[in-house]
Amino acid sequence: FILIVFNQIVCVFQQTLNSIAPYNDIVKFAADICNTWGVGEYEKDNGIVVLICKPCRNIGIAVGTGIEDVLTDEICKEIIQKTMIPEFKTDNFYEGTYNGIIALIEKF
Repeated sequence: FILIVFNQIVCVFQQTLNSIAPYNDIVKFAADICNTWGVGEYEKDNGIVVLICKPCRNIGIAVGTGIEDVLTDEICKEIIQKTMIPEFKTDNFYEGTYNGIIALIEKF
């Protein structure tokens, strides 16, 4: 018996606007993108959206309820703080994004 789980990750870069308005919470914005775009499998609610707003220096990770017991808010915040932001501070946006996504994948 082999169990195969396919979680879907979408990374969204917002580089043209200086804010996430009308949102105040980037994670809520990411969650709405996840739901609107249908990221992940509907029955499993296993989608992940990484939203990066470079001009407003903000990052959010939203996960579907089907995987939030594995990818908790604390784990997502830790990945942002310890993996992504250090690379972003040295203008290594590709590396920070790549390493962040790899860290998410390694958690599940």
